[in-house]
Amino acid sequence: MQQPESQAQSTSVLTFPPDDDPVQFVRRQYLAVLGVEPDPPSHYDWANRLLLCGTDQQCVAQGKTDLNTFLNTPAAPSALGQRGKTLTWRDNSANEDGFQAEIFDPDTSAWTPYATTGPNVTKVGVNTKTARRYRVRAFNAFGFSAYSNEATAGGPTYAALSMTTGGAVSGDDFNDATLSSGWTLYRPQAANPTVGVQSGQLQIAPAPNTAGYNGVYTTQTYDLTGRMTQVEVVQPVSQAGWCENFFRVWLDANNYYHIGVGGWSISFVARVGGVNDTTTIGYDPAATRFWRIRHDQYRNTVNFETSADDVTWTVQKTVASAFPLASTRVFLMAGAWGTGNGNPGAAVYDNFELVTGTTGADSRLPNFGFEAPAVGYSAFQYNPTGGVWSFAGSSGVTGNGSGFTGGLAAAPEGAQAAFLQGGSYSTISQAVSGFQADKTYIVTFAAAQRSNCCNAGGQDFRVYLDGALLGTFRPAGAGYAYYSTPTFTATAGTHTLSFVGLNSLGGDHSAFIDNVRVTASTGW
Repeated sequence: MQQPESQAQSTSVLTFPPDDDPVQFVRRQYLAVLGVEPDPPSHYDWANRLLLCGTDQQCVAQGKTDLNTFLNTPAAPSALGQRGKTLTWRDNSANEDGFQAEIFDPDTSAWTPYATTGPNVTKVGVNTKTARRYRVRAFNAFGFSAYSNEATAGGPTYAALSMTTGGAVSGDDFNDATLSSGWTLYRPQAANPTVGVQSGQLQIAPAPNTAGYNGVYTTQTYDLTGRMTQVEVVQPVSQAGWCENFFRVWLDANNYYHIGVGGWSISFVARVGGVNDTTTIGYDPAATRFWRIRHDQYRNTVNFETSADDVTWTVQKTVASAFPLASTRVFLMAGAWGTGNGNPGAAVYDNFELVTGTTGADSRLPNFGFEAPAVGYSAFQYNPTGGVWSFAGSSGVTGNGSGFTGGLAAAPEGAQAAFLQGGSYSTISQAVSGFQADKTYIVTFAAAQRSNCCNAGGQDFRVYLDGALLGTFRPAGAGYAYYSTPTFTATAGTHTLSFVGLNSLGGDHSAFIDNVRVTASTGW
């Protein structure tokens, strides 16, 4: 099933010194500048361009210069979006000198510079009184990258839980000098632990050798139906001596959803009617820096999700929604259930958000489970036609129990799934209609690694809307799990959703994708 890497690589015959061989030259440049093998389409295109120069040395020199500029120009940023009063994006390059943000002027219908940052800076403040469109690109001495996705930001924003029910998206970046009135202190311990805002973050330091919990909860209740709430956990409390800190969506003492850490474990708890349903895994502070509790209104489920970067999210646990979310509070807490820790440390939280979430009105795509065309049990087909999806390169559809999926659990939706084998020449795409300019969106899908052959280290792939990168994913293993992109905005109309192989490890790698949904926000 291994495909040839490129026409250039598979057919070239060296009849001149290697230094003058365009195929080898392009490969060496990729390795020298980027440290990776060239992807086959680019390898072929650049090598072919040099080959077509023939003996024209001026043409060859210009081609090599253009290749050098292409390789040294920084990669485009992605996942542009608004968080509170801040415009944030993902840095995908390692060689930028900085970033330039641009704003769209509706009066002149033109993009103009808005702000310029230095390298590794991934946010700028937004203070426009009305919502405006933004985009960002990286730059260095070789030029500008392509643009990020566009995002709408500005207008009514939050600084400190200013939201009222039915109003704008809310949250707290804790950049005010004191805790806002949107929070109520929960501090029953007589030992007077520290709970407050310090250095632009919420810090909760439990009292030493004291059993009990302290923190804050939202003064108002909020309707989280079809919505989600998240927080950045900058630092947990000590992982020894009975200490823990947690994030909780709370209806009452017997009904809540909870993410917490302690003893180098992270737990996802659905407490319903006084009974806990708990999933616990090992705690990695970097890999699970962001925590999110999201209600999927279409499926009426609650998803417990984590992320390393607030861009790529992993669903750690899913349960049926079992109590009303129309009037819930959110808690940020820390403490200890025993008295054995003389140095409990402090939990540090930041960037709390109540985020527009999801509704089922336009959740499922046509052929969301890749059931058409039907290839049948134990069969697979490269680049099938007859369904809504378009396939290119080493991609296709596989049934359960095939040469691809043998040994893997059944597809989560129907009897088939899609597969992506190899690098960026392999794509799966669909034109999706009905996008609206006044909504935010999220893409959710199930994915798994191939388990019966040649897949050491696993396949990774990217998800795009048109040319805008939404996220990069490497499924955790040979069992289907659900993954979701960050929220994003789009212009009204039809856009192309694409899954594109990355295969950053090289060689023969494959992953499976199923049950794809593009879900729109409800708004607050």
